[in-house]
Amino acid sequence: MWAFATGILIVYSFVIYWYMDYSRLGFVTMIAVLLTDVFVYLIWNSEIVKSPTVLCFSAMLNRVLLYVFGGNYWIYGYMVLYLIYGVILSFVIT
Repeated sequence: MWAFATGILIVYSFVIYWYMDYSRLGFVTMIAVLLTDVFVYLIWNSEIVKSPTVLCFSAMLNRVLLYVFGGNYWIYGYMVLYLIYGVILSFVIT
């Protein structure tokens, strides 16, 4: 399933590249999504989160925040996403 989702991300990256004047934003988004997926996987394996519902919400939140602001304001989605992860990790560490 993860390989299928990664394939969709690769196709998305090339579509963005061709239709947005050779913009590399699609590739940046693909890498960010894959890294946040790995991050969610590590959270699950470290047993920080006990409920799969929280992980599903986190995965959906990753994708929404990475895509919702579009090509002009994409950095705001990344900032909000990493702010959320920073707050979560600070609570877990303390």
